This record gives sequence, C-alpha cells and structure tokens, in this order.
Amino acid sequence: MKPVFDDALNLAERDFSTTRVVVFCGESGSGKSSAIRFVMHRHPHFQGDADVRVIEELRSWFDLGALLSALWRGRRVLVASHLPIWLHQCLGALARTQVIALDHHPEKISRWLSAHNVAYSDAAVAAFYRRFGANYTDALLILRHSEAVSFDQALGRFFRHCRIEHAQMPSGLPVLTMPVSQAEAHYQTLNDTGGKHVPG
Repeated sequence: MKPVFDDALNLAERDFSTTRVVVFCGESGSGKSSAIRFVMHRHPHFQGDADVRVIEELRSWFDLGALLSALWRGRRVLVASHLPIWLHQCLGALARTQVIALDHHPEKISRWLSAHNVAYSDAAVAAFYRRFGANYTDALLILRHSEAVSFDQALGRFFRHCRIEHAQMPSGLPVLTMPVSQAEAHYQTLNDTGGKHVPG
C-alpha cells in the first residue's frame, strides 16, 4: 500500500496566517510526518517560507528546548510530538499555537481503507479505534497479517490470535530541527529506505 496523504482533517482549509507553531500530536503511525510535509509544501500560509523550521520529534519534556530555541530565533515551526496535547496548549502562551491531535479521528481509517479498496464496517473501524486509536501503522499490520477479504475479518482474526505491544517511547534521542529543504530530504530518505513513514 503506497503511502498517500489524505487530508482527512481538512488541513488545507485551516487558517494558519497568524500561527507560529503547528503541533501534530500522536503515536507513531498516526500520520504526523505526512501532515507536516503536506502543510509545508501545499498550505498557502507555509509553502515557500524559508524561515519555517520542522522539528522531528518531541518525545520527552527535555526535548521542548528545541522548540523554545526555534521560537527564540523568531522561527515559525511545524512540530511532530508525542507529548501531551495539554502541554502544547499551555506553551501557546508563548506563541500563537495550533495543536492537532491525529490519534482522535477514526474517519481517517475509514477513508484510508476505502482508498485501498478494503471492505469494512463502521463497527470494525470503531473497534479498531477503541483499541489502537487512529493509527495507520497498526491497521496496516493487521491487514498484512491476514489474507482476509475484509477489514472486519482481518481484525477479528487478529484479536483472536495476536496482539500489538507498543514499546515505551525512548528518551535521550536527538531532536531534529530542520529547514524545509532539509526536512524534505529527511522524509524522502525514510520513504526510500522503508523507514517509519506510513500512509497518513
């Protein structure tokens, strides 16, 4: 299943004209990096802005230094974060911020399944969402694990025979703060090498 961005949350219609920080919050596989690529290339309030910085990705409170440093330098920032939504909302006191939670929209999974011609029921998507959130990676794992003809069948078999364990997010890893051109090269490398980039 080729990674294709679906603007399920209508990012293209959002008003970022006075926004300095856009934070995409969610687990790995929820589409944070894809959303950042879409905004930095295709949103009129960010595309072509050489002062934009991309931060990949905040995993612990200590990583907030990268965001504060970018703000201190007067940058506009697109952020991928695993930190709590409320924390970024509090930091909005320092700069006009929009926080977008990518885990909380099950319609993303419905649209993704439809785009890949996978049959599903709303009940199956709801059951998946309750267990995994709106996570493309987990949905892809479930489909690849089974040769079922529908998402309902694949999910049922997965629930009976398998489980997904999410490792605790490691801390102490470097936080990347990149200009747009460098960020695009970073994302392209992930795509070319089969890295963490997934549909989103």
